[in-house]
Amino acid sequence: MTYSIIGILASIILMINNRDIFWSRTGKELTVTQRNYRKFLMGVFAYLVTDLLWGLGHS
Repeated sequence: MTYSIIGILASIILMINNRDIFWSRTGKELTVTQRNYRKFLMGVFAYLVTDLLWGLGHS
């Protein structure tokens, strides 16, 4: 369970630090670089969720 808490905290920090990228209404107001960064962040978030679920399953 302790292992999963790290993933939860990392996910929360990721969302707070990058809220302007995550919560833009449409991708049109973002530059190409920001859109690519948003895709990267979604990949990181997907990894953190997977890691969190793996940690919960093995505790």
